[in-house]
Amino acid sequence: MRNYIRIYRTVWRDLDRYRRFYINCLRSILIQNRIIGYLLMVNLICFTPVNAFLIWSIIFGGIEFITSLLIIGVIIAQMTYIFGIHLLVVQYPKRIHLSSKILIAINSRMITSSIRIQERIRLTNDIMAINVTNRYGITYGTTQLVTAGTFLKQLLAFGNVRLYLNEYNRY
Repeated sequence: MRNYIRIYRTVWRDLDRYRRFYINCLRSILIQNRIIGYLLMVNLICFTPVNAFLIWSIIFGGIEFITSLLIIGVIIAQMTYIFGIHLLVVQYPKRIHLSSKILIAINSRMITSSIRIQERIRLTNDIMAINVTNRYGITYGTTQLVTAGTFLKQLLAFGNVRLYLNEYNRY
């Protein structure tokens, strides 16, 4: 009986620690999503056309060499900023699902012990809440989740603008 009480206390201490961690993680992501997600979307909407215009201006001339170096520096700084923010934001969904290892360890301890069915159902609900098809993380405003794939789409869109400008420059 003492062994059962010790296992029961250990499992629920770990489960409470997990719940606090997960709730704090979600709260942090929701707060950061309000700020970072909106700014990321605005920056992409503003920087991409501005960078395309600046590249277009450099390609078609009419800009002095020193000015073009300054413009290239601004473009590189903006692209580095966008890439850096994406690199940080893409890690959020992975970080959220790291805590599922704690739940699986707790679940394996509960299977071997004789804990009531209510606690097992509660734990199963917690596992289902984290392992859903909807992924959590930072979004582009209210549109879609920021992932490596969506960032790659953004880079390809910017690359297509550059290819279009190169093709237009040939004629």
